[in-house]
Amino acid sequence: MSQRNLEADIYLWKKVVESDEQAFASLYNKYSSSLFSAAFKLLKDSDACEDIIQEVFVHIWLKRYDIQVNDIKSYLYQSVKYKVIDLVRRKKVSIPLSEIEDIIATERTDSHVLKQEIETVIDRSVEDLPQRCAEIFKLKKEHYLSNKEIAQKLNISTKTVENQITIAIKRIKISLSDKMGMTILLCLHLFNKFF
Repeated sequence: MSQRNLEADIYLWKKVVESDEQAFASLYNKYSSSLFSAAFKLLKDSDACEDIIQEVFVHIWLKRYDIQVNDIKSYLYQSVKYKVIDLVRRKKVSIPLSEIEDIIATERTDSHVLKQEIETVIDRSVEDLPQRCAEIFKLKKEHYLSNKEIAQKLNISTKTVENQITIAIKRIKISLSDKMGMTILLCLHLFNKFF
């Protein structure tokens, strides 16, 4: 993408965040056709592709205050790709094996990057927790101690450990939601592996 195009997108996105409906329409007009074409190459289903494009744009409008985007074009294509993958998984849409392998390979690469981003957000969120809460969370996440083991180690009740972990999880989920925008469901799926 040219620098001029990127700057135009940055300007449009800033206006969208300010609830400028004309800027949103411009963004839609600029990318909806190419996004549709990208989805159609895989799904070969006009209605499904149209639904996916609508869902993506409705989502970014509704979440425009929360989503942090540096490259709206990449964000839109990633969003459509995840929607296509989700549709393939849920409905077992018939796609040639080679194309499915390409999607999965790309998804694995993106998932690895996303996992690193999530870990960074979690680590920063833990730093912002009260000291005891952060300590308990780290013992759970990094050292894989049970609630009972943490309670014994810190000479506190198991209930206190449970309460502190609940507080930590709530705060970190809020932070993930604020920072990761559309990928929050994937974030929470990954996050739940810890507990």
